[in-house]
Amino acid sequence: MDKYLAMVHHEDIFITLENKELRTIYHTKIPLHAEGDFTMRRVPQCVT
Repeated sequence: MDKYLAMVHHEDIFITLENKELRTIYHTKIPLHAEGDFTMRRVPQCVT
């Protein structure tokens, strides 16, 4: 269930959070205040 796509409307991109690398890119590129723009329910230690 870790493999799923987070649709980010802020950048109009699709990020696969199954990769730690991509997860880091996501965490640094997307501001925390935009966490309401996508579904972030099962992402462990990504958005605190």
